[in-house]
Amino acid sequence: MKNINELISNVEKNVKNKSVLVVGDFFLDKYIYTKDDSTGVSLYTGGPAYIIEKTVCSPGAAGTVVKNLANLGYESVYALGIVGDDGDGFSLRKALHAFPNVTDMLITLQDRSTPSYTMIMRDQGKGFFEYGEASVQNYQHTDAKIEVEVIESMKAVINGLKPDAVVVLDQLDQEDCGVVTKAVREAIALLKKKHPEIMFYIDSRQYITDVAPSIIRKCNNFEFERAYNMSVSELSMKSVSLLGNAPFIVTMGDKGTVIGVNGVVKTLPAQIVKGKIDTRGAGDA
Repeated sequence: MKNINELISNVEKNVKNKSVLVVGDFFLDKYIYTKDDSTGVSLYTGGPAYIIEKTVCSPGAAGTVVKNLANLGYESVYALGIVGDDGDGFSLRKALHAFPNVTDMLITLQDRSTPSYTMIMRDQGKGFFEYGEASVQNYQHTDAKIEVEVIESMKAVINGLKPDAVVVLDQLDQEDCGVVTKAVREAIALLKKKHPEIMFYIDSRQYITDVAPSIIRKCNNFEFERAYNMSVSELSMKSVSLLGNAPFIVTMGDKGTVIGVNGVVKTLPAQIVKGKIDTRGAGDA
């Protein structure tokens, strides 16, 4: 098997004139760095007053997909999702705009907060480590008008700009609370039927069984077991992949990735990465 650098090199050679539409839940990943030796005492409570050394922001969830595609050199990457009219929304857009090949199609809503993960990176004298996490997620149902706006935006890009691929990622576990609602998944299935020449790919945490089998489906082994009530094996992947004509992909951490297509199953070994790594967003990659 080729090593990861060879694979990336091959991808980079073939994507220079290609475009991708990314639809899904866009998060802001925010890392806040603080050191214990610079921590003071609060004048108001007498408790610790942490001094923030720096803050690093990065696109998360569907934003991770956009960032990775942009770094691989795709000519155009279109980012379609929902953000709030707030500071995190501004920071998320700014992080996406850092890539000249990314087109911002995010829909701004006044009644929502921008989804985010804030990681507290603390240095107690031995280097920074993740001390805790705070998240902002929306749990109210997505309004039908917003669903229509997302669907019409998808149609406009697909019919007008004709991307080579559509990549969809849902991050929220609560049904119909994010961008990729049941109505949006149904619209994606119809668009795939209308445009068989375009590759459609959906990465779903909670609703992989609700994805049309004509679309490439991807989840991890825990999500697979929860959705199908059976463990990942050659037999289970064979039966699930026979339900459609598109590949079904299941990632299994250090055990690699298993792919089923029309009942034919193949397992690819994991690439060994040495040294200290941050696995956050690895599945979104």
